[in-house]
Amino acid sequence: MAASLGNLSLWLSLLFAISQFVVSRKNKNLKFVSISVAGLLISSLISFFLLMYSHVVSDFSVLNVFQNSHTTKPLLYKISGVWGNHEGSMLLWILVLTLFNYFIFKLLNKRNSIFILKTLEIQAFITIGFILF
Repeated sequence: MAASLGNLSLWLSLLFAISQFVVSRKNKNLKFVSISVAGLLISSLISFFLLMYSHVVSDFSVLNVFQNSHTTKPLLYKISGVWGNHEGSMLLWILVLTLFNYFIFKLLNKRNSIFILKTLEIQAFITIGFILF
């Protein structure tokens, strides 16, 4: 169940990143950009922490956990094992990008709207690339 929900939230991240890219490109409706930024952050957080949960409980129905975890590992090694492989580190990088994306939108939104929208557009494009990879 957690694996399916994590996969769904990763697909939602892709949808939010595409919508953020399109709306930021057209310089329209900051309300929709705000929804896209928050949705991207929440969905990437959910997918990363569900992968972490799968590692902690040793859910071997998830291929990533099956290949990179063991039942006798200490908890700290299980948690750090989430980003110790290719897929987990890419998911962590997506999470870091979306965190910066969120903070740029929330903290710098009032200063220069066009510059911030172009920054969000470029970050959304990079995030789309990482999610598709």
